Amino acid sequence: MKPKSLLASACLFTAVSGTTGLALTVEQDVTPATVRERPGEFGVKASQGKDGLIHFAIRRTLKEPMYLVAHLTVRHQGKVIATSDTPSFAMKGQNTFYVAMSPEDVADAEFTLGESGLSKAGVPVVGTTLYKFRLKDFVAAGLLPQRK
Repeated sequence: MKPKSLLASACLFTAVSGTTGLALTVEQDVTPATVRERPGEFGVKASQGKDGLIHFAIRRTLKEPMYLVAHLTVRHQGKVIATSDTPSFAMKGQNTFYVAMSPEDVADAEFTLGESGLSKAGVPVVGTTLYKFRLKDFVAAGLLPQRK
């Protein structure tokens, strides 16, 4: 290999390898036990409203500002009927997300909270922790219909 092409190959390798591996996603389940063990970080309240829907208040308490994206998917009889992706530049302290749905749809609903740090300029940085909540685990017995 000629010196110029060797140098070009080394530069290309450095450019590619310098960006490889920076994007890191970590998934963590948030369960009722997690909420009990880490009450200063997470909170989930579920109740049945007068409208008959199950209302959730999902809280994430931060020690510093972060970039959060709340992802909600609601299914009815196996089909996706609603999705929501809500980004926010979250402040230090409590950040609460509110969702409500029919009791029949809670079992298959997915709520995920993506969390990324912020640069000094306030721009989200590479790397995300996805906190996954099985909403049905937070609903009191008797509020959800029994599955057949």
